[in-house]
Amino acid sequence: MHLENFNKKLLSVFLLLTIFSINLTLSKQIILIKNFQKGQVLQASDSVTVEAVIAGCELYVSATPEKRVNDYLATILTIEIYEDEGPGEDDGEGNYVGHVQVLTNSDGYGTIDICDQLGEMPPPGVYDFYARAYSHLRKGFVDLDAFYTPNSTLDLTDGGSFQFLAGETSNVFDNKINSLDISTQINHLYTDDYKNDLNQDDEVNSLDLSNTIFNFYLVGE
Repeated sequence: MHLENFNKKLLSVFLLLTIFSINLTLSKQIILIKNFQKGQVLQASDSVTVEAVIAGCELYVSATPEKRVNDYLATILTIEIYEDEGPGEDDGEGNYVGHVQVLTNSDGYGTIDICDQLGEMPPPGVYDFYARAYSHLRKGFVDLDAFYTPNSTLDLTDGGSFQFLAGETSNVFDNKINSLDISTQINHLYTDDYKNDLNQDDEVNSLDLSNTIFNFYLVGE
């Protein structure tokens, strides 16, 4: 009989200690949350679970400049980035995020650290990209879902169907191929000037002039 009463008392004490321990744990969590909301610095001993989407900074780009000899596709890309304003809005008129430059290899592929050039990774969303290769007209690639994955890919070949149009060689980029570009090329005839050597055969000659004349009066986007 005495042993039964002792066991009951022991069980009661155990239950009280358990309830006290649960209340103490909840109180510490509530205090921790309140302190966090007030902006107080959390200590190393505090336990906090954080969930986040980690975005990488690498941007992979592919591009094809037109009429290159021996399929040599290396170029310098300039890419302007805009937040898309949504359906019914003019493309390229959204919030300007910034621009990046990409040096592509002989196969037309390049990689950059977009965080290094922009200062941070843009948040996931819909974007408009306006790109131009060196000595080429600008082209818009709009309404693209971007930056949802750790590393982003930007295909400026439009699945292999698009090549940047060459001939924009004047000192002032006006996104048009006109007499200013012809004049610039004539002034660099028979040199290896990179900007005016459109087909990259190491000499500015009649082949480059004919390419510019073929695209005469064309305007980029």
